[in-house]
Amino acid sequence: MSYKRLLDFIKKLNVYDEDETLSHFDQILSTRIFLSLMIIIFTIIIISTSLSFQPYHKTVLFPSENTFKNLSIRYPTTRSCLCRQSSIRQDKFTSFNPRFHPICTSQFIDPTFLQSLFDKNVSDYWPFDYRKMVAAHFQLITLYCRHMKQKTFDVIKEFSSKYLITAEALTNDVFNTQAKELIDHFISVTVAKNMYINEFIEFSISKNSIHTGLRSNYLMKIFPSRVSSGPVTYQTTDDMCKCSADDVCSSPAGIYNITERTKIMNGNIFHINQSDTPLIFQLPNIKVGSYPYSSLHSSTLECFYNQSCIDLLRSYIPGFSFVSPLISSDFPPETFVKSLINKLFVESWNEVINFSSYYQICSPHSCVYSYNRRFNFLYTLTVVLGLFGGLKMILLISIPYFIQSIRRIKIMIYQRWKRRKTTTVIQSNEVQSNLFFLLLFFRHDLLHSVIHIIP
Repeated sequence: MSYKRLLDFIKKLNVYDEDETLSHFDQILSTRIFLSLMIIIFTIIIISTSLSFQPYHKTVLFPSENTFKNLSIRYPTTRSCLCRQSSIRQDKFTSFNPRFHPICTSQFIDPTFLQSLFDKNVSDYWPFDYRKMVAAHFQLITLYCRHMKQKTFDVIKEFSSKYLITAEALTNDVFNTQAKELIDHFISVTVAKNMYINEFIEFSISKNSIHTGLRSNYLMKIFPSRVSSGPVTYQTTDDMCKCSADDVCSSPAGIYNITERTKIMNGNIFHINQSDTPLIFQLPNIKVGSYPYSSLHSSTLECFYNQSCIDLLRSYIPGFSFVSPLISSDFPPETFVKSLINKLFVESWNEVINFSSYYQICSPHSCVYSYNRRFNFLYTLTVVLGLFGGLKMILLISIPYFIQSIRRIKIMIYQRWKRRKTTTVIQSNEVQSNLFFLLLFFRHDLLHSVIHIIP
């Protein structure tokens, strides 16, 4: 019963009952079209707004580090957290604890060991004999270790005093990546500058042709009336190298028997296999030559990791009784000393990057993030209510006008059709009349002809 009443109500519903310009039929028709269009249009609007994504913006005040990390994971592209302090000293979130090559913390740079290596007759040793340069080598190593340590801590201090500028709080991953890039760049620049300085020192020593006190690059000859000097030439089985032409002349070092040769003043050319100075044993990858620094650079510390090698040296250099073999290193034993110097003898910088310290100083006042969501009832209702009034007025005004326009067009078409039909009937009648008179004329003419033919 209620369904029939509702149906009757809909059939009789008239929203244009006050419009006297419309007939009752047009009022009912306009009402039905109006209701149908309203239902169709708002159904489409409701479905489209319900299925579309709508942006939502939220703000979190004073986010903790965990909250910030969660927001960064959930909303990586829409999250924005401005730092309250945008410039942060790099020592606030980075630290270094460099670990140096074990030679720099070993007994090999101990003053007692260094003192034990000195020999007043050192310059009289055969040029290929390690005893000639051992004291100079370890003095240089001690100097390098001390200088490189100081330099390392100085550059760390300089790096730490610089500032990282970040207007917006960085995520943990981005921060660690940027900090690691800063540190890697700092280390590479430090190593490069150190290499340039070392090369400049080598160049200066070489071009100034400094005479060493060890008489390893120049020999002085004393005559009754004069003193002369000449460059030393090192001759190996493969090559001959003159110290005046090449400051990096070097040859394998060993321990030689010099009991049959008290002086080396009689000539400037020395052969590694000279008969009157027989080789007792040769040291692995240790060089001697024109300058202590150049021969040290082309040497390795391989022997000093080996207890048996140190035991051999103890028999001829008593100072090695004070030392023990080097502990293992990140650098291979076969690494040249020059490579160690270029890398500041640093095995590991042991850098630490602390995101928590960075975030604590950055300390965002708030984090703003946005996200998209479907099926927002409030948004859908707002859109529907916003469009309802305007759409209702447009349809209420336009539908009667549309119906009246259709009706006028229909009437015009009907009238035109009626006029055409009337014109067609008149023309048809005229044709019939003309045919009738034409037939009468032919009939009369035919009778007249027949009468004249018959006598």
